Amino acid sequence: MWRKAVYGVALALVLAAACACTPQDDSDWPATVAWLQTTIDAQQRQMETLRAAAYQPTLAPVPSVTRPAFLQATLPVPSPLPLMTIQRPPTATPSPGPTPTPTNTPTATPIPDAAVGNLPANLRAGPNIRFDIVAELPADTPLTVLGKSVDGEWLMVRLQNGVEGWMYYLPLRLYIELDTIPVVE
Repeated sequence: MWRKAVYGVALALVLAAACACTPQDDSDWPATVAWLQTTIDAQQRQMETLRAAAYQPTLAPVPSVTRPAFLQATLPVPSPLPLMTIQRPPTATPSPGPTPTPTNTPTATPIPDAAVGNLPANLRAGPNIRFDIVAELPADTPLTVLGKSVDGEWLMVRLQNGVEGWMYYLPLRLYIELDTIPVVE
């Protein structure tokens, strides 16, 4: 609250000074502008000084605390309890049984180079919209990237079924860096 009041008084002083020293001809303007800038800078420095003084933390000394007598006494350390040992009954040795049949262990699915984004996209015969559409691919279709056009905006891709074609790169989610893809012509 007090800051608004100080800013208001400072602004009123600057405006009053500006009105009081309005130049009579055009030749006095540069001097007036320089004076106003100097006055504003001085006001800002004064405000920063006031703000810094207002926010100086004061540290109060912490009173010393004495512990009550019951906390100062040393408590006796209890003696350790005897350890109990648990005897487990002997286990029977398993007899060799039938050889287990091997199970199919899951293999990690390789991450594709790219995938169609959230909307269907067209696979084309060449790197331009003037080429025929080879297939319309649904969202999330995995793709293997084979190369890119000279301008880098079209990617030559292969589907999992082996079909190859060109796709514009923006609707795709790339899992490899675009700079690492070789240019194909």
